[in-house]
Amino acid sequence: MGLDAVNRRLLSPKLHYFLYFGGMASFWPFVTVFAKQLGVTEVPVGLLFTIAPITGLISMPLFGAIADRFKMKKQLFLIFNLINFVVVMLFAFLPTVIPTRNVAFECGVGTSYLLQNRTGFQAGVKNKCNVSEILLSSQSEHSLDLCNLKCDVTHLERQELCQVFLGGHKPSFCGSSGDEHDNEDATSLITLQNLQVKTSHAIIVDEILHLPVAQVVEGEVEFGFSCSEKSILASCEVDCFTNQALDFRLQKIPEASNVYTSRVFWSYVALVLTTWIAFAVVTSVADALCFQSLGDQPHLYGVQRQWGAMGWGLFSLMAGALVDYRSQGSLIKDYSPCFYIIVVLLLLNFLVCYYWEVKEEPKPHSLGKSIWELITNPKIFVFILACIVVGTCTGLLWQFLFWYTEDIASCENMKYIKILQGLISIVQCFGGELPFFYISSWFIKTLGHVHCMTLVLGAFGLRFIIYSLLTNPWHILPVELLQGVTYGIFYSNMASYAYVVSPPGSAATVQGIVGAAFEGIGVGIGSFLGGFLYKTISGRLTFRVFGVVTFSFCVIHHLIMKLINRRFTPVAQADTEGYRNGHSKLEEMKDMGAGTKLDYDSDT
Repeated sequence: MGLDAVNRRLLSPKLHYFLYFGGMASFWPFVTVFAKQLGVTEVPVGLLFTIAPITGLISMPLFGAIADRFKMKKQLFLIFNLINFVVVMLFAFLPTVIPTRNVAFECGVGTSYLLQNRTGFQAGVKNKCNVSEILLSSQSEHSLDLCNLKCDVTHLERQELCQVFLGGHKPSFCGSSGDEHDNEDATSLITLQNLQVKTSHAIIVDEILHLPVAQVVEGEVEFGFSCSEKSILASCEVDCFTNQALDFRLQKIPEASNVYTSRVFWSYVALVLTTWIAFAVVTSVADALCFQSLGDQPHLYGVQRQWGAMGWGLFSLMAGALVDYRSQGSLIKDYSPCFYIIVVLLLLNFLVCYYWEVKEEPKPHSLGKSIWELITNPKIFVFILACIVVGTCTGLLWQFLFWYTEDIASCENMKYIKILQGLISIVQCFGGELPFFYISSWFIKTLGHVHCMTLVLGAFGLRFIIYSLLTNPWHILPVELLQGVTYGIFYSNMASYAYVVSPPGSAATVQGIVGAAFEGIGVGIGSFLGGFLYKTISGRLTFRVFGVVTFSFCVIHHLIMKLINRRFTPVAQADTEGYRNGHSKLEEMKDMGAGTKLDYDSDT
């Protein structure tokens, strides 16, 4: 086949991976934090993303089997691409909440305070960093910021405050208490204009932010605000109009009073689960179609898949930068740039997929029996088990790496933590995945699929142990080059292995099975177990435990495969000359030594 013909034949999978993963990267990395501005708290979001991989576990092999059984991979592929586009766009129509600046006003003995609960900021460094952020616009120790305060108070609260107030000039609301026989539970609005706040003296005590109030200005009169005994107005909202940084730091996103009865929450759940299903089906069927396009060159899969890593890295960075630019000075992020990018990329992707010419494989005979014989083969079973272990490590990495960077960051590092997290993603994609997807075929050729899996497990163990030893989050950057081994080589190895061992006509089914093992079972276990350990024994020890266990499984995997190597050989598809120069596709799995020859003279 000529050079131009091969290029045209492989252009469709390249374009699909680039456009599809680029479009999904424009929003999907932000989907969990997007929930915050819907008023959804961390607990239901964590529960949702523990359950979500189960949908992939079911949908990948199910729709893969349907595609193979009825010879409709291309049709299902187009349908789920369209579903994916529509559902992701529906996120844009979920109503976001309006930020509040809720505080309590404490009239104290000697000093009065504005109080705000800062639950979620752990003791020590994070509290200090939070206070330092609040002080950004304070020019000196003696600077004062002006705030307006509005409080909903009951008749009884107002009466108690006025009774204990000290000073010759009482606030105006003390002279308008109304009829002394008013209902004690009746509420009214009181205002305090131009409170002078000592921002530079802000402190956090027991996760409560204390902003000292110096004086109150009413008309031409300035007076101090103190009481003979502590009195608190609990339902207040503040507007600190002279200090934009302070005003921004006081903003909080209100949480739904009962999230499980919220229509917005259940709409979010439905969209997340549907997107997860569509994403799982599209990626597994796309891999099957890609291998069909490659024909007798399955070793070139990584060269095609690297375009997905390129799209993900490029557009996740672009979308994040545009969101930050459009959202300056606002706690609620403007995700509209994400959806503009999605419209362009996913619609172009649909056109590419529509014109992607793929010859359908023959209809499989006794699909269920063939698949059962395949997955019960000891060598295939151990390989699938290894995919689950790698998925478990990946789940921990996806959910908790950024969290860990913030945990080990000093106050100075916290100022640049988002920049660091962006750089981590860049190194992962362009320093790790992109080059290793490209050279993955060399690793598979040299080591074989089995040894490649052992390499991936060892790299994950090393990576996690290094994390557990770091004290500076910037030192994580060079470690992220291992992403090339733990994802780039792993994914190419997993997908190509699934293809070469699949019985004729069952490629989509087998891709769905290994994909479900990795992302359905593995990632789900990693997210749940990682969260439990992270809370119980700390992030540092969680990564250390995962690292040691993964290293142990690396050794066990090598020994088991060595033990069963000469006893069991799976039945592969028909031999492919281009893949192994006349030998069986599975010869490299049978013979675990290096030196496997592939045809590298063909175009990519």
